[in-house]
Amino acid sequence: MKIIIREIPNSTYNKKFGGNTVGQYNVLDTKWNPVTFQGQIGINPKPDPFATTKRTLPEAKEGQGNVNAEKNEMVLGNFTPDGMPSLMDVNGPPHTQGGKDINVPDGSFIFSDTPKLKIKNPDLLQVFGQTKPQTPASLAKRYDLQKFTKVIADPKADPMAKKTAELMVANYTNKLNQLSQIQEGMKQQMGLDDKSQRGSQQGFQMGGIYDVHPSHADMLRSQGYEFEIVN
Repeated sequence: MKIIIREIPNSTYNKKFGGNTVGQYNVLDTKWNPVTFQGQIGINPKPDPFATTKRTLPEAKEGQGNVNAEKNEMVLGNFTPDGMPSLMDVNGPPHTQGGKDINVPDGSFIFSDTPKLKIKNPDLLQVFGQTKPQTPASLAKRYDLQKFTKVIADPKADPMAKKTAELMVANYTNKLNQLSQIQEGMKQQMGLDDKSQRGSQQGFQMGGIYDVHPSHADMLRSQGYEFEIVN
């Protein structure tokens, strides 16, 4: 069947170039401090459930995802009720193959793995202790927050170990915030703002006419596309 695209979904859904998700908090909290903001720590006896093996975000059920991410992108967000951030893997196919629909909390930040945003400036790379050009996602992966949030959330952990972990989480969070600002700054300079992310991973454009399978049309409708069937 042939369709003509009349309206494309909000750019929040497809995050080809990473960035913030829209919600109550649409920017990262650069003042986050695990010492003063501990949420449920000490009350919830269970440690961070993402701190051990659950580092890869599960794929959302069809039509229920709020973000479409891809392959090696990384997502920073408050996935647990303890007030501490987690850095999660996407591990999905590229956008050109449909990407991976996931559910993330409001205000989460997605570190892009697209070569277009590879950081090459030596001064910026030095901030993260690196010399070779890398994508924001590749750099973000080095900051394993769960390694230390697990210690903070563990009621049996040694006080000195907890203190060290708090300092490491604060340091890692600061590095990830710097990295997010660099990524968004590069996007602005290159004209890769939210508007450029509109359209699906298949490259649909407003007013374009495309030949799609009926099941694919149903998926597009569930993602917020508006279209007309044409002969």
